[in-house]
Amino acid sequence: MKKIATALLFVFLLFGILQSCKKSTGAGDSGKGNNFSDSIKSIIPQAIIDSLRNWGMQINDGLTPPTVSGIYLVSHDSCEFDNSGDNTAGRIYDPYKFRFKQQNNNKLTIGVDRKDVGTDADSASDSTATFIAGSGNHFTIFAVEKGIGSGVSYTNVELYSGEITSSGIVNFQYSIYVKDKGPDPLSRLISVGSSRIFTNAAGPAVPVSTYYVDPSPTLTSPEPLFLMKSAAITHPGL
Repeated sequence: MKKIATALLFVFLLFGILQSCKKSTGAGDSGKGNNFSDSIKSIIPQAIIDSLRNWGMQINDGLTPPTVSGIYLVSHDSCEFDNSGDNTAGRIYDPYKFRFKQQNNNKLTIGVDRKDVGTDADSASDSTATFIAGSGNHFTIFAVEKGIGSGVSYTNVELYSGEITSSGIVNFQYSIYVKDKGPDPLSRLISVGSSRIFTNAAGPAVPVSTYYVDPSPTLTSPEPLFLMKSAAITHPGL
């Protein structure tokens, strides 16, 4: 009887150790681990993921993301973090529309377009690699995007995170990491290696039916582009 009790105690202890190890490896049960596809790992180093999380970016892991396809409007882009040296944290930027399309949960791929709908001075699409992670209603999209801002070409690693609901994307955040940019003699865009993190100060990113530019004065702000340096910003009427 004593041997049976000892054996059972050993089994319980072993089970507890295994569970502890599982939690510590970032298996993704909480959505905040590192359970990412190999495709995601190939386009963004773990060090950048760790840094973005430390700076306040919610990055959800997991291999069973929700369906997020649609067009969403972020009407009050609020900069939450900026390490470019430009000190724009707390500023409001132009509204953007984000189009998530062609989601394939077998391959964990998705397409992304985005556009400044206040001035149409910035637009971009994913170029070679866009992947999605997540579980339940939480997701994060990882994209390599190429675009043109104020006449300057650039390549970014961009992340989009949030929780999909019937009213839109709650706690929507997106971040940019400038991987490369073209000639910029007037230094209009922030430097290569810089990051910024944004959220929608107006609440959820709301679903809309069309992907177009709306140059209405109510949709513009003194800070038009989330890649621009403040010193380079010019805005009609200001």
